[in-house]
Amino acid sequence: MTNLVKQLSENDLANYLQVSVYKLRRDRVENRGIPYVKYGRTVRYPLDNIEQFQQQNTVIQSLEK
Repeated sequence: MTNLVKQLSENDLANYLQVSVYKLRRDRVENRGIPYVKYGRTVRYPLDNIEQFQQQNTVIQSLEK
C-alpha cells in the first residue's frame, strides 16, 4: 500500500497563508518559496513541504538590543 501525501492546491494554500495566488506563482517562477509538485499543468503543495518551509522561515525576535 502506498502512503498518500496530503497536498493543497495553489488556491487552498493562498487562502491558508492569506496571500494571493499570483504571489505563489511568482515565487515558483523565481525559484523561491514552498517546494511544490507538478502533475502536468496542475500544481500541488505537499503538507510536509509547507510545514518544513514554515519551520525554516520562522523568525524569533529578541527584545534585547
